[in-house]
Amino acid sequence: MSRLKRPVRQVWRGFLAAVTVALLDYAERWMRPEIAAIPDGVYEFEDYLEDDGVDAGPLNMQVKVPVDGNASLLTIRPRIGRREAPSTPPGE
Repeated sequence: MSRLKRPVRQVWRGFLAAVTVALLDYAERWMRPEIAAIPDGVYEFEDYLEDDGVDAGPLNMQVKVPVDGNASLLTIRPRIGRREAPSTPPGE
């Protein structure tokens, strides 16, 4: 590795880390007031993907969104058995 490449890579890594943190901070500042405008509660729904790109057939997805003040955690759970595509959560 040339003497110039190493410092450039180190600067680039630092830049990417700083940009990533700034983007996540910006997204959080933008989303918290939007979430706070939603009444507190638990919102659930189900929908289907036509297929997952590997296995044929529809993929039933169960979504749960609890809202508490300006905080929320989205949970997406496929309602299926084991599939080859990476849509199956670990341990399923």
